[in-house]
Parts: sequence; structure tokens; C-alpha cells
Amino acid sequence: MTRETTTETSSDKNKGLLKRGWVQFLMFLLMLIVSLLVAGYLLLIPLLNRWLPPLLDNFIAPGSSIEIKQFTRDKFSVKSLNIAPTANVVVQLYDADLNYKNYSIFRGQADSLHVRRMTIVVGESEVEVSATGAVAPTPAAYTGNSSSNTSHDWLNTTISLPQLQDYLSLPVDKIDIDELIIELPDIALILQASVTPEQWQLTGTAQLSHMPIPVNIAGRLQQQDGKSDLLILLSDKTEVLAQLWLGLSQSDDASYADIRFSADVPTLKASLANDLTLPINAKKISIDGWLMSPNEALWPQDLQTELDATLSIKKSKIAEDIVLSSTKIKAQLQHPSASEDWQLNFSSDALIADYALAANETWRIHSKAIKVAASCANDMLSCKASSVIELMLDGSSKTKVKLSPKVKWTSNDALNITLPLTYDYSQSAQADLPAWSMQAKGLMNGLLKSTGEWQLSSKRGLALSGHVQPYQIAANEQWTLSPLSGQAFTNLEISGNTDDLTRFTSTVIELNLFPWNARSQERELLFGRSSMSCQPGILDTKKISGSLLGECNIELRLQDSHWDLWPIPDMKISGPIEFVFDDRRQQLEATLDIVAANQGIHLRANAEHDLLKNIGSMQWQLKESAINWKTLGLDDMANLTSTELLSGAMSGQGWIDWELVTDTADASQFWQIIPDTMLRLENVSAIYDNSLTLDSWNAMVALRRPQFGDYVLDAQISGSSMDTGVKFSNLLARSQTRFPTDFSYFDLSVFEMHTDVLGGRIYTPLIRYDSRKESNAFGIRMDHIALSELAKIEAKAGIEANGLLDGVLPIIITKDGIQVPGGTLLARDPGGLIRYRGDNAEALKESDQSVGMAMNLLDNFLYNELASGIQYEPDGSLKINLQFQGHNPDFFDGQETHLNVNLDYNLLDLLESLRVTRDVVDKLEQKYR
Repeated sequence: MTRETTTETSSDKNKGLLKRGWVQFLMFLLMLIVSLLVAGYLLLIPLLNRWLPPLLDNFIAPGSSIEIKQFTRDKFSVKSLNIAPTANVVVQLYDADLNYKNYSIFRGQADSLHVRRMTIVVGESEVEVSATGAVAPTPAAYTGNSSSNTSHDWLNTTISLPQLQDYLSLPVDKIDIDELIIELPDIALILQASVTPEQWQLTGTAQLSHMPIPVNIAGRLQQQDGKSDLLILLSDKTEVLAQLWLGLSQSDDASYADIRFSADVPTLKASLANDLTLPINAKKISIDGWLMSPNEALWPQDLQTELDATLSIKKSKIAEDIVLSSTKIKAQLQHPSASEDWQLNFSSDALIADYALAANETWRIHSKAIKVAASCANDMLSCKASSVIELMLDGSSKTKVKLSPKVKWTSNDALNITLPLTYDYSQSAQADLPAWSMQAKGLMNGLLKSTGEWQLSSKRGLALSGHVQPYQIAANEQWTLSPLSGQAFTNLEISGNTDDLTRFTSTVIELNLFPWNARSQERELLFGRSSMSCQPGILDTKKISGSLLGECNIELRLQDSHWDLWPIPDMKISGPIEFVFDDRRQQLEATLDIVAANQGIHLRANAEHDLLKNIGSMQWQLKESAINWKTLGLDDMANLTSTELLSGAMSGQGWIDWELVTDTADASQFWQIIPDTMLRLENVSAIYDNSLTLDSWNAMVALRRPQFGDYVLDAQISGSSMDTGVKFSNLLARSQTRFPTDFSYFDLSVFEMHTDVLGGRIYTPLIRYDSRKESNAFGIRMDHIALSELAKIEAKAGIEANGLLDGVLPIIITKDGIQVPGGTLLARDPGGLIRYRGDNAEALKESDQSVGMAMNLLDNFLYNELASGIQYEPDGSLKINLQFQGHNPDFFDGQETHLNVNLDYNLLDLLESLRVTRDVVDKLEQKYR
């Protein structure tokens, strides 16, 4: 314990030597020389050279040495002196002559001291000087460091200011140093020194480690009438680079200093370091003010000052495409009395910078005058600051950011920052986008601990609002959006450490958008509350995009809306989204759940998109969903489509690939979409326009695009029955439809279609339909059509018939509708029977002689030939020409007879009456309800 205390005391003494300055060191050196003169007067020089180095080594500094050259009554000469007053300082003198008269040195008086060369080396590590003058490591006892020191040791320091006059009063009338070399870690000084009690003067050169050439330095300290002036000039060969002037005055109680400093930055930069790149083109720096302190003071409380600093900046190119306009920055430090707080005021003129984004596009970044006001307590143990900063960015869009930071700090607590933030962005209308604006307002909190840990947090986050101007999409279609609002960064907490500013951690980053709507005449889209949240975890500023958006979840909602008269069902899209940004990829990956139509439709999708190659794909699956307008919440669809869905299910799955392709002909770009999907409908029963019923229908539809050609839609449709008043059963159709990439037309091929009807079958071997043609024609073949079933169509007419009919009906489809220009049905051998009896037949017999004769024949007509000509028009008119050949055994003695009958119907009215008579629609509705 005793040794440690002694070591610490020795270290404190060494530190005291350094703190008292180089002037005091010279005083000590002179006293040492006086002692040596006395010893030289009594002893011989060889004995001095033998015994003085050990004394210096033990009592002054380890490794010190001295070599005495001459000692007479008028002169004392030292050939060399090496001494290390502190652990990292070495002082060397060569050829020093002390001149005096008649042993006046013993009275503490000397005429002059002349030193040919003096070297002072201040290193970054601990050194010592050996007896030979070499530099060697110093024992740890001389470090002078203590682990008990804290980061606030510089506060509340007791200061004793010596009288400068005492330093200027020397026991030597004049000191001359021909070559004074001072070597610091980053600067080397080569000076000449001349010192008298009235004036100290230094001249020479200074060389910085990064300087291309040395610069001249001159210093002068002089005293007159109790006042002292210190002037330091830095210059090159022709111009003054910087100058510092201090006007010093002292009383018994206090010391006062006037300060003037100015520097011409361009000249200084050119002279000091041609390769030094500064971010701004500074013009001039100036500092003006005063300092005052009691000679016995407690700093910083008792230190009083008022300093003004100004930095003038010329037009500067601070980056390749960014130019900063000329401006001026001012700072003021005030502490006029010990009873007041420290005040720091910072201000700048308006800052304007132009950014050349492209050849014909320049953005301007500008701010209003910036003012920062800070204050600290007398003891500097607590401080606070506030400011209002407004930044604007003008170009094709406008951005305005307003910051109102407030800072609080105490020595035993962390640095706390309160940051109210206002953000305003506006975008003018462009060719494909409307004018819109966005605002954000909120409060952020910052924390910086003495250990380097920092944190940025916000409880409520930022309140967002936005407005989109009405936008004309087409001639008669203008969309209007409601005001937008939302919340961002709720419960945000970002933290890190100043030791590594490239990595930090973050809690979940959230963005919430509140309900809004978009309207255009009879169209309305209602969007519900939507959100996006990302969990970045550890953020890397070198890969900020990938780490910030690495793992995100979205939830987008669309409420019940409508497009003109068509309803749009509610929809929710949710799931994780991952953004991959690295040196090799910039890719978006998503796994989404899409639930729509009152949760009746559920679609799952996995998608990915390469942002660099503009290539993507999606795999999707539509879970089996019930088809019912009411269940899906789409009641209006029944009236709009004239279709009532009674039952059924829908499902599907598939792939969709896409790629942005450039056309080699005109360099235009378009999206190439490659689908491979399939959709299934099962057990669908429906009623269309109260005129057609479908029962137990199935469909399978596949959409493909083989070899990047036309889109191909393959379909197979089958049904248990279709009833239009006439019932069709066992229906089947297989088709293929081709669409070009622009979907300007379609080409339909029905390879097979057949159905059972009226006891027989109708089928088509092949149907081709081209939407580009004015008309398309094909034939329908009818086999085994039973006359008995035809007769049942009008059961009340009293017609009985049997036999089978075959034939072909030519079908023409035009823009007006379906037309049958002329078809023929022929009866199969051996013919059949037709009987027309009843009240209608009896009435016709009495109406006309020729009609009565025909009715008598048809009372019991056995035909062996029957031909039926059929014509149908799009308006529903149906003409049937019947030609009979046969006999009535009860009339004309069974004589062979030819009979022609022409019938005119409106087929649509006929079918309507049949549906009503047979309750076709009601029966199907009752089946599924």
C-alpha cells in the first residue's frame, strides 16, 4: 500500500510539471544550471559528468543524462542534456552556453543563454530516455492514469491562474534558441526563439502530416503597462492564412482576455493540403469575443465569456450533382456572469441546394433560416436545447419537413431528445397520375446513454393524412377519393450502439390506413381498414431495404362496393410478404389468403416477382365454394344477371407466369402473361330469366397459352337437364375457344354437343364460330324425334300421333340472333298415325268445306310419308309446313291422299305458355328450397 501511494505521488509531480507549461520548465532548467555551476566551482568537471546523471535519473526522471563541456567564472557550457519530465515527453538540448559575470550566477543572475538546438518530442506512447539518449519504454508507474477517472472529471475543476508577469520575469536577460524542434503526433515545428522579459518571439515553419508543403508560423508575446498581447500568424510565402490575437490583462483577483481570430479558408486549404476535400466551400471563419475568470476559480461555473463565431460559405459543389448556394452560419456563446446559465445560439441564413437529377430536371432543397437555442447550468451538469427546422424539396413534387427538436441532458443521466415532426408532401398531376398530397404529424423520442446505447421510440407514432385531387380517367369518368388518414410507427422502438452505427434493432414497424372510398358517378369502391407490419429485427444499413422489409404482413380490406349496377363483394387479402434485397436478387415473395363474398370464396396464392428481371409467377388454389347469391352476399346479382343460383360449388387451381417483354420492332414494352389454370363447377342448378332452368350441371374450364401464342380456353360442360318449356336432358358439350393476346376477337370450336329431347337426340358433329364474321352457320342433326312427344306439347289441342322423325336444321347466327332459314324433318318407315279429334277439330269441320274435309282425313290418318319444313326468325316467328301422304280407312273408302298443312307460331310465346302450364320454374325452385 505504501509503495502504491508513493508511486502515485511521483506521477502527480510529473503531471504537475507538464501542466505548469514549458516556461516553468525552462525556469526549472535554469535553476538546475545554477546548481551545477556551484557544484562545478567546488568539483571537477569529470566528477560532475560521472555523478550528475544518476542524480537526474533518481530525482528528475529515469533515463536522464547530461554532459558538461565547460565551467568557468563567466560561462557554463553543456554539450548535451537529455531529460524526460513526463512519461511521453522527451527534451534534448545540444550546445547550451550560459553567460554571466564574475560568478553572478551564484546570485541567481545571468546575462544570456544561448542554445544551438533544442528538441521536444511528445509521443502517443510512454517513453523514457536512456543514458545514451535513446528512447525506451517507461515503467507503468509513470503513466499517471487512474481507473477512477470518470467522463465528467473535466467538470467542476479548481483552477489557479498564475500571474503572467511572473512567467515573463526571467533570471536571464535574454534567451536565444537557434533551432527549436517540437515534434507532436500530427505536426512538426521548426522554430527560432528569442526571449526577453519584455517580449517572447517565435518564428519558423510548421509541417502537418498531410500537408504538401510547410507553412510559416510566427508568434509574439509582449508586455507593456501591465497588459500582454499574444499574436500568432500562419502564412505561406505571400498571404496570411490565419491569425489569432489575444489581449491579456490581469489584476490580483481576475484575468481577462480579448480574442480575435480569423482565417481565409480557401487560401488555408490550398496551402495546408491540396488533396484535402471539404464538403463545403468555406470562405472565411472569424471568432470575436472575450473571456474572464477569477484567478482562483471553479470552472466552468466561474468562467465568463461572450464569443461570436461566423462561417461564410461560398457557392459549393458538395456532391457530383448537388450545388449549395452561398450562405452564412453564426454561433454565439454567452456566460456573462456566474449567476446566469450558459447560452449557445446557432443560426444560419436560408440554405439552398440544387440537385441535377437529370438533363432537364433540377430539384431544389431549401430551408428557412435555422435557429438553435441551447442553455446549460453553471456547472455544465445539465443542458437543454430547442430548435425549429423547416426543410423543403421542390421539383416535380414538393416535400416539406418541419422538425422541432428539444434536447435535455444531465451528467448522471442519458441524453433525452423530444422530436415533434411534421411532414408534408405534394405531387402535381402527371400523365397517368392525379395530383395528390400527404401529411404526417407526430412525436418521436430519442435516448442516448453514456455507454453509447441509443434508442428512438414513439408510442403513438405518426398520424397520416392525405388528399387526392379528382382525376379524369376517361371522357366521362372522373374519380373522387375521400380524404385519407392512417397511423404509422405505433409503439416503435429502434435501438443500437454508437460503437457500430451500421447495425441496430427494431420492434415491429406498422402502417395502418383507415377506411376510405373512391367514387365515380354510379361507381363506388369502399375500402376498409388496412395495415402493413414488418418485423425487421436486426437492421443493417448496408442492406437497409432487405432488412427493413424482410418479413412483413399485409391486410387489405374491400367492403361491399358496386361498379355501376354491379355489386363488388367484400374482400380481405392477408398474409406474409418478404422483400429480398441483396447483391444478387431484388425479389418480392408473398403467401396470401384472399377471402371474399361474405367469406364464401377462399383463394390461396403463392407469388414471387423478380424486380430486376421483371419476371414473376403465382400458384393459386380456389377452395371449394358454394355458389349461391344469398350466401355470397350478392342478392342484386339475381336481378342484374336474370339468373338465380339455387345450388352448386366452384373450385380451381393453377399457375400464372408473367414477364415484361420489349418489342424488337418499336422498342415498346408489354407484359406477357402465361396462364395454366383450371376452374370446376359442380352440381349447379339455376334459373335464367324465368325462361330456362338448369339442373345438376357440371363444367370444367382450362385456360392455357401454348408456346406463347394465342390464349386457349378448353371447356367441357354437362348437365342433367335444361328446360325451356321443352325439356332437354343428358346434355354434353366440348369446346375450345382461342383469343389473341389483345382479346380483340374469339374463335369458338364446339367439337361435340348432344342432348336427348322429345324421345330422340339432337347433336352437332362440329360447330365453328368466328366473332369477326357477320354471320356463322352450322347444322344440327335430329334423330328419332317422337311425334307422340311433339303431340304432347299441345296436349289440349286433341292431337294424337306416333312415328319417328329425322332431319337436319341449318342454323345461322347473326348479330340479330339465331335463324333457321329452312330445315326438313322426314318420317321414318313405315310411317305412323295422326288423329286430330276433340272440340277444336269439330269446330274446324264446321267452319269451311275444305278445312272440314282435312279435319275428316286427320280424324284417323295413317301416313306412310311425312315431311316437315321449318323456318325460324330471330323475332321468334316459327313456320312449319307439313306434307302428309297416306289414307284414312274411314274416309273416302281409304283412298290414298296428299295433305299439306301450314302452321304459324311464335316460338317464344309457345315456350312461355308451356313453362307456365308445366310450372317448370316453380318445380325447380321447390326442389332446392
